[in-house]
This record gives sequence, C-alpha cells and structure tokens, in this order.
Amino acid sequence: MFFKKQKTSIGLDIGSSLIKMVMMKRTSKGYEMIKQGIKSLLPEAIVDGEIMDRDLVIDTIRELFDELDVKGKNVNASISGRYVIVKRISMEKQKEEEARESLKWEAEQHVHFDIDDVFLDLQILNDDIGDGQMDVLLVAAKKNNVLNLIDIIRDADLNPEIIDVDYLAIMNAFEINYQVSPDELIALVNIGADKADVSIIKDGIPHFNRDLPIAGNKYIEELQRNLNISDTEAVDLLKGTNQDSVDPGEFMSVIESVTDELSVQIDRSISYISALGESSGINRMVISGGSATIPNLTTFLNQRHGIQVEIVNTLKNVSYDPSIFGSQDPNVVSPILMVATGLSLRRPE
Repeated sequence: MFFKKQKTSIGLDIGSSLIKMVMMKRTSKGYEMIKQGIKSLLPEAIVDGEIMDRDLVIDTIRELFDELDVKGKNVNASISGRYVIVKRISMEKQKEEEARESLKWEAEQHVHFDIDDVFLDLQILNDDIGDGQMDVLLVAAKKNNVLNLIDIIRDADLNPEIIDVDYLAIMNAFEINYQVSPDELIALVNIGADKADVSIIKDGIPHFNRDLPIAGNKYIEELQRNLNISDTEAVDLLKGTNQDSVDPGEFMSVIESVTDELSVQIDRSISYISALGESSGINRMVISGGSATIPNLTTFLNQRHGIQVEIVNTLKNVSYDPSIFGSQDPNVVSPILMVATGLSLRRPE
C-alpha cells in the first residue's frame, strides 16, 4: 500500500501513577514511534481509579506535552476498570446498521449498568456462526466516566479524537508486534500500580477479559510490611536498585508470595475459558504495564503456570530513533507504553 501522506497519531494513557504519551507515524514500511514520554502523577491525583485532583492531572498532561514539544492536539485516550464491559455475545445474523439499532436491547441482557447510563459500541467478529447467529464484541462504558475523561483532555488544551478501552488498546499493540498461530491462546496481563487486568485472545479475537485485584501497589505494601522499609525503598527495590540494602532471600520471598496471589487470579480466568470449552489451557503469557519488570516476576509466573511467560516488547516491529528515549532503556520503558502504543495506532474511520 502506498501512502500519499505520512500521518501521525497520539496515544494518551492516564494511569493512577503515570501519564504516558506515544506519538506514532504510519509509513509505507510500517510504524515509527517519533515521540514518547512518561510523567509521574502525585499519589493523591487518582485514587482507586477515581480522579481526586482534576487540576493536578490536567497540569501534568500539559507539562508532559510541553516538555516533549508536542505540536499535535488530537489524542486517543481510553478508560478501563469497573466502568467498562467488553464481552463477546451472539446476536441474530444481520447487517451492522441493523445490529446497532438493536444493540440497546441486546446489551440489556449483558450489561449490569443502567443501559441509559452507558455508551455502547459493537464489532462483528464473525457474521455467521451458524443457526442464524453471528459473533459480536459488545463494548459498554459508563457515560459519566467517558465524559469526564473528555473534559479533562479538553481542559488540557487537547482534542479527544478517539476514546477506546484499555483491553482493546493492549490487544492492538500486541498484534502489530507479534506473529501468532491461529490456534494459540494467549493471556495478555497488564499490571499497573493500582489495577491489573488480563485479556485472553485467540486469532486476534478477545475471548475473555477480567480485572485483577492484585497490582503493583500490593508488592510495595507487602515489602514495606515484611521488610520494615519505606514506600520509597520498596519502589527502589522493585526497580532493581538498592537491593543490597535488604536480605535477598526475604525480598524474593515477598515477590514470590504476592505473585502467587496474582497467579491465583489469573488461573480463575483460565479456568473460566476452559469451562466454556474454548481451550484446555493458555499457550503463552505476555506481561505489560509499569510493574512488568518487577524482579523475577516472569520466572515465578512461569513456574506457577508452566508456560512461556515474557515481558512485552512494544518496539519489536516499530522503528524509532534511540534519542527519543534519552538515557532510558527502551526495554524497560516499552512495557509501560503498552496502552499508549495501542492507542497511537488508532485512526478515525
């Protein structure tokens, strides 16, 4: 395919502890990341997924874009957590226009929110699965949360172009970077500071997704409690620094214990898929998010699940100038940019 004009798109990922931005350019050869940035949020800005200090979030976004000298104003952002439902459903076989007209009625059977309080969307995955039915991906998002996100982006002097959901952004970022066989069932586990989630996909189709109650902050809390150290010291340990300040055996014991709790939650998702007859098990697990590089995390997950576990590389099939990372290691930054990368791949239809 030939492109008459090189186009850029910006993904903005607003997390509870970090704000991430990726600017991606589409070229005749694929994708090029031309800017990226990560800026810390103060802990009081977002608590349990709720924005507590709106002005602080807005100011941090502005500062990030100013520091990176980002000229573009159009951004793609996403929501996640308990305000979003992404679910595969069966609908009577029909044209997409007709399906959208009947979506509200169909969604009432699957969405636990008041149907008038959500935005709805769908994607037809398979238009003929037999018996006059088709396979559809239903997406429902609480209106208040979507509108609040839009207002924040606008107040940061930006234009919200696309509002997506984290699950789908993660899947998009994975798919452009990895070749997978059609029969391979993959668990995409995204671990942030105060939230984590798992998406189980097969042949480019999400089969199941679930929020997980164990995330990065749990590791920090348990390290503080068990090793009698400060929050800052725990964070440093998880980043791989100052590890000689504690007993290595005690440190790894805490990491293994929390990872076991995380594994139990992942197992529940795998068991659900198996119960549906979708598959006998997961073939591979790919870890992303700000907590993906916790020491020995992949090793402990591999031991628990007995499958290949790897940290995602969102730059595997994406070109970039190393200078955009400055002194940062791209391999460390890459998994943190998973959602922002997926968002930067989206373009208005």
